[in-house]
Amino acid sequence: MSEKYDVFICHRGIDAKRNVVSVLSAMLRSKGIICFVDYRMRMGISVKSGIDDAIQSSRVFIIILSPNFASSRWCLDEVVQIMHSVKGMSDLPRKVIPVFYDVPRDLVRQQGRDTSYDLSKVKRTDAAEMESWGKALKGVCDFEGFDYDSKTTPQWEKLEEIAAEVEAFLISHNIILDQDRKMPISREPLHYDVFICHWHPDTQHNVVSVLRGMFASKGISSFVVGYGKNDAGSELNSDIVNTIRNSRVQGANTAYNLRKVKGSTEEERKRWSSALKDLSYFHGLEYNSASTFQWERLSDIVKAVEMSAKEVILCLACLEQLILDRCSSLTTLSFLPLTLRKLSLRMLESKPGSLESVNISLPKLEELAVLWCIKLKKLALETRSLRELNLGGCKGLEELDCKGLLSLKYLELDHCSSLQEFRVDASLPKLEHLSMTWCQKLKTLAIDGTSLRRMDLQGCTALEEFNFKGLLFLQNLKLDGCSSLQELRVDASLPKLEYLSMTWFQKLKTLTLDGTSLRLVDLEGCTALEELYIKGLLSLQHLKLNHCSSLHELRVDHASLPKLQDLSMICCQKLKTLALDGTSLRRVDLQGCTALKEFDFKGG
Repeated sequence: MSEKYDVFICHRGIDAKRNVVSVLSAMLRSKGIICFVDYRMRMGISVKSGIDDAIQSSRVFIIILSPNFASSRWCLDEVVQIMHSVKGMSDLPRKVIPVFYDVPRDLVRQQGRDTSYDLSKVKRTDAAEMESWGKALKGVCDFEGFDYDSKTTPQWEKLEEIAAEVEAFLISHNIILDQDRKMPISREPLHYDVFICHWHPDTQHNVVSVLRGMFASKGISSFVVGYGKNDAGSELNSDIVNTIRNSRVQGANTAYNLRKVKGSTEEERKRWSSALKDLSYFHGLEYNSASTFQWERLSDIVKAVEMSAKEVILCLACLEQLILDRCSSLTTLSFLPLTLRKLSLRMLESKPGSLESVNISLPKLEELAVLWCIKLKKLALETRSLRELNLGGCKGLEELDCKGLLSLKYLELDHCSSLQEFRVDASLPKLEHLSMTWCQKLKTLAIDGTSLRRMDLQGCTALEEFNFKGLLFLQNLKLDGCSSLQELRVDASLPKLEYLSMTWFQKLKTLTLDGTSLRLVDLEGCTALEELYIKGLLSLQHLKLNHCSSLHELRVDHASLPKLQDLSMICCQKLKTLALDGTSLRRVDLQGCTALKEFDFKGG
């Protein structure tokens, strides 16, 4: 039975096979794309029949047109077969992607005499074959493709473009699923895991480019001097650049001839010689570009780096608490031990942290604190055991996905000033404490059916919508300074609410307090409050209305407030009428109520 493939790579030459094809095919495999490459054929399969079957089953054809491509009858026949397959099977979505590898598109299309694409130079050919090959090559040139100059093009980045084109086509035709398997090279960090030392632009564009990309796909940051520039040494000290440029290997003893470095001193040459000698003692990896498959060999280097990091982590196999407070230069969190129960990265507001993203999968983690990491924008957590999460001062945090945090009890998002909306629902079934003070861009907060007991929203000045349902256990609610809220109703939907603080509301005109377990209500500074409706607050003991300068009257009776002990209405400058009837009041403070004309007190 023949195998089914998504992609067929047509190429010529061992150099292309060991470099471009080796890396590109591995990239595609990492995305779950089944790729045919002739050197990966299983033993016992006829080469001709295997290639024929692969072409028939493939949906995407990558044709790497190198300088010596047209010298191979085999490759030319493959192109003819590919073009017949694409045109002859119109019921199946198929795509041809030409890669002009160190050859111009026009050279392939024109097939001029005495060029590398002069088909008359192919041995043992006839006119019919030449016509068939020429027509197929011209057809390939009609497709959109990629220009690839191996001397100036970073290999990894170019092959990523090709792989992305293949993936997009296969996803759009439902041949593979979209699982977000991209391998991006992230923005340059401030600090690095790996320093790659090399010389020569060709090395940078090929081996170094691929190695850097492979590290990035593993979340390992690497530094390469002058990466992406033709002048690979432009950022190095000029003496070091000259040393590398002018050093050469001597004859039999293969020593570097450092004496020929222009302008070098004896002291410098001794220092360089000592460093090179020390380097030779380290166990390394040999890389022969003439015989090595690039991806496979560079994978050994990546594994060696990963193992070095894992050796450090193995020494921490029992670690349960990791405190990295005030380590403000940290940019990544890699290789965290799975045994961790507490992780703390508390920075200072005066010296904030450099973390830009946090991606943590720690099954035993119970406490996580990431404070004043102002560049942090996204947080991805897979920690079902997490009980406490504190992200205070993460001013760049724009979104927070709390799905799967089934054990979370304490959530603190104070000073997360980029958050605009937040939802608390059944995905946080055990949440008891929520603090979002000074989230100054927060406009919408929706809370539905949780175990919340304390909620602090002080300083959320942009909050316009506060929707809550099923807060059957809420006891303490602070809304001080939420100056954009214009209307609020506190009623039987909050049956256990005991403490309510809503100071300095500048737009709130109407407030209804009805049928709760409230013991203390503080409305100081609600300067626009004109109407206050109080019903059935059977447990209320303290009511503070200081500086409610728009209130004209207030009536308090024993039936609605039977346990009220303390009433404070300092500087309610428009208050004209106050009626107190049959209450348990022990203290009343009316200082500065300059408009008060009618004070009726009965049943005391």
